[in-house]
Amino acid sequence: MTANKASTPRHVQGADDAANQHELICAVKDGDGARVQAALEAGKLDLERRHDFGNTAFLTACRRGHLECAVALVEAGCNTQAKDNDEWTGLMLAAGYGHLSLIHVALNAGGDLEAREVQRGASAFQLACQAGHLGCVKALMQAGCDKRAKRNDGWTGLMLAAGYGHSSVVQAVLNAGGSDLEATDGKIGDTAFMWACQAGHAESVKALMEAGCNKNARDSNGFTGLMLAAGYGQPSVVQAVLNAGGSDLDLEAKEVKYGRTAFLMACEFGHIDCAEALIQAGSNREAKSDDGWTALMLAAQNQHQSVVQAVLNASGPDPEAQPRLAW
Repeated sequence: MTANKASTPRHVQGADDAANQHELICAVKDGDGARVQAALEAGKLDLERRHDFGNTAFLTACRRGHLECAVALVEAGCNTQAKDNDEWTGLMLAAGYGHLSLIHVALNAGGDLEAREVQRGASAFQLACQAGHLGCVKALMQAGCDKRAKRNDGWTGLMLAAGYGHSSVVQAVLNAGGSDLEATDGKIGDTAFMWACQAGHAESVKALMEAGCNKNARDSNGFTGLMLAAGYGQPSVVQAVLNAGGSDLDLEAKEVKYGRTAFLMACEFGHIDCAEALIQAGSNREAKSDDGWTALMLAAQNQHQSVVQAVLNASGPDPEAQPRLAW
């Protein structure tokens, strides 16, 4: 009987002792490496037993950043490729929650760099980029992750970092090379530059422009990055694009639905700082939308008094101009 007990693998379900199993999970949650080691040495454990949200002990250690616990579990022979109910692996959890030391543990244990979670199809690299975990991003790139990979919705790691305002991550991905500056999301067709523009992340915008992104690129609605920044009221981005845009920056590009320029959009939505920057840059103050509305008319219609005054001060369009109304 003693020989049979000693030969029973700790990872075989059915050979576990309930109290010791519970102690293992509690110790991992608490990050108590000594207790984890003691539970492992006591034997009679199923290392792959699932608890909250389908997590194993190893997945819990990776999620919570408990290095000593994770190392002990790896050495005990746990499945380092296990996935929780959302199909997050230990590597993905470490990346998404920013636990660099756990990234190294999972990679050394053969973690799958390109495994995808079920909700959006994100990889560990994309999760780290979205959350802005610079060290994790660098470690995953050094390990050879696919920097051009896209989630189910078309977002790349670079787009996620740019859209969420993680300029240090944007710069690191650009410095590493191999990323696609002009990749577009699968819904609107926005690039990393466009997402950074509309979200107001000026440092990311500058980095992307310095890397040579297409500053005049348009999405499926005809919007450029400058138009998005003006429409969403992001003056620091508008100024950054104007400063770095050069002579080939298209100030007069028009979106598809109404034919508005960046200047018209800034005036319509009352973004005075954006409007003034565009006036200073030489935007056509007499531009009209497809239905004949000028910047002055749009600002007046929407009761943006400061914008009305700014346009008038700049000797803008004829205040007696009339729009073409469609009834």
